[in-house]
Amino acid sequence: MNEGANEISFEYDFPKEPGNGSKSILAIDSDGQLKDGVQLFKYNKTNERLIFVTTENGEDNDKKAVLKHTYTFTKNKFSKVKEVKTEGTNAYFIRHQFKLEKN
Repeated sequence: MNEGANEISFEYDFPKEPGNGSKSILAIDSDGQLKDGVQLFKYNKTNERLIFVTTENGEDNDKKAVLKHTYTFTKNKFSKVKEVKTEGTNAYFIRHQFKLEKN
């Protein structure tokens, strides 16, 4: 990662599911590259919102899969959707979704 990267750090804890929280960083360096084999699939910026869609190869339930993450930012809202396409299939399914809103 080049110096001057723009990073957004995410940390989720689930009080009723200890040990199932996660930490991740969406980091884009000054050359527009992401880290660790993550590919920027789509980028869209308007006056109202910013959307990043990333893809990476990984695993889901011990099966090889393509993982797609969609990050949407507005002035008062944030959402992240994780979609999974397992090896041998043609369609993504939603694994989980987070929606946060600032009051």
